[in-house]
Amino acid sequence: MEGEVISPVGWYAVTYAQVFTLVRKESDSGPTNCWVHENTILVKASSPTEAYDRCEQEFSHVCDGDYKEADDESIRYIGSFGGVLHIHVLFQEPGDFSEVLSLKGEATSDEFSIRVRSRHEVIDTADAFGG
Repeated sequence: MEGEVISPVGWYAVTYAQVFTLVRKESDSGPTNCWVHENTILVKASSPTEAYDRCEQEFSHVCDGDYKEADDESIRYIGSFGGVLHIHVLFQEPGDFSEVLSLKGEATSDEFSIRVRSRHEVIDTADAFGG
C-alpha cells in the first residue's frame, strides 16, 4: 500500500483484540458477560499490510472452550476475533533491550511530569494478561 512505513528489519508489533463471551445457562436471564483480551504480538512481514493480513488470518477463527471457576464450576465461552487495533513498525531486530513499542505525546514543560514507579510497584502489577 502506498505511504506505508516499511520496517527495515521486517518485524511489526501487532495489537489485536479477542472477545470471549460466556455461554449462558438456560436458567440465566441477565446480560451476557464477556471479557476482552488486548494482545500484542510480533509478526515477521514485508509490510504493515502483510502483518495485518497475517494476524487477521491467524486469529479470525472462532474458538470455544471450558473454563473452571474458583468454586470449581465449569463454564463455557466462545472466543471471537475483535480485530487489529494497531501496528507498530520495528526498527531494530527483536532481542534483549531492543525497542518494540514507543509512544509519544506533547506537553509544555509546565504540564509535563512523570511518576517513576518503584521496582516493587512494577513487579507487583505485572500480570500475564497485560491488565
